[in-house]
Amino acid sequence: MNKHPTALMMSLLVLFLAVISLAHLQKVGKYILLAVLVVGVITGWVVYFNLLSQALR
Repeated sequence: MNKHPTALMMSLLVLFLAVISLAHLQKVGKYILLAVLVVGVITGWVVYFNLLSQALR
């Protein structure tokens, strides 16, 4: 996983798109989209700082 951050990002993107399409099917897209966006940003920062700390180690 550490050697393939792009693969991790791709899987996150696929998950993101899947949740967006589900949100559109559920007709409550705005709130789900907002929640997914917040969670995605937080997850992105956590992953970023994880990779950064491992690179500095």
